[in-house]
Amino acid sequence: MQNRITFSNVIGVLLENKKKTYAQYQMIEDIFYDCLCNMDLFEKDDFEKNVTYSRWCTGDRPIPKEILSFYDNAGFDGIQDNIQDDVIPNLINMPATRKLLLELATDSGDVIGIEKTDEFARITDDAELITALIRYAILNDHDSKHTLLSPDLSDILLSNRLPSANRYFIGRKEELKAVTKALQDHNPVFITGTAGMGKSELVKTYAKKNEKKYTNIIHLFYDGDLKKSVAHMEFNDDTADMSEEMLFDKHMRILKKLHSDSLIIIDNFNVLPKEDAFFKEFVKLNCKILVTSRCNISQYEAKKFLKWMQILSL
Repeated sequence: MQNRITFSNVIGVLLENKKKTYAQYQMIEDIFYDCLCNMDLFEKDDFEKNVTYSRWCTGDRPIPKEILSFYDNAGFDGIQDNIQDDVIPNLINMPATRKLLLELATDSGDVIGIEKTDEFARITDDAELITALIRYAILNDHDSKHTLLSPDLSDILLSNRLPSANRYFIGRKEELKAVTKALQDHNPVFITGTAGMGKSELVKTYAKKNEKKYTNIIHLFYDGDLKKSVAHMEFNDDTADMSEEMLFDKHMRILKKLHSDSLIIIDNFNVLPKEDAFFKEFVKLNCKILVTSRCNISQYEAKKFLKWMQILSL
């Protein structure tokens, strides 16, 4: 079975449901405006641009890697805003469009997996759904593994390095294998249990043994506010005159550039996910996220996050 989530198929659904007065070339320029206005492509004559856009829409040519790199660095929020403000108002029937888009995901279930299919289905905002599908489609067109490499933060991140693992930590081979398997199949992964069971040592040992696998390993010790934990990270170009909100925005822009070859550990997250207002947004990052918590994750949350309860005492 072939993956049906291609850019040609996604944009095809939008084109089939657009108003007659909304031209194909206009839709493409609206979606990618932030990038296209900075590319040489914008300087071509209208005929040449329209031919290029048509090839993207038919699948004869993939979206250029320059566009992928632009949004990978800048984030896809710009596309979502453009879709909300310019594309959706020019669609005839958004509910019908949404249904067709989700059918693309369902029809690709055997390829992308049920987790990814459900992830798309859970997106309630229409602009966010279209953006997620476009992003996934571009990655799919360029790379069958849907992966990109993260920037290496080792020279610019001054804090949040992985703490040393206890050198007397021995055994736990099965648990370490379980963490590895869980991170392959789920994101984020929760390791839960009562105090003193060795949750933090387990994740530190896992990270140490797998440090060559990840471009970045970032350790956040949770102290009651995840947003503040991000703001309190230290990068080499942070300045004393930056407010906490400015630092947070800057740091999140960097974290949004990370992919599945990077790991963020949230240690000591001893609250339910719903009790931290920023957690739901944070776990939308594309990197792998490993969380330790004393909390018993509820059945509702367990549908979203892997709950691994059986951790042996040291």
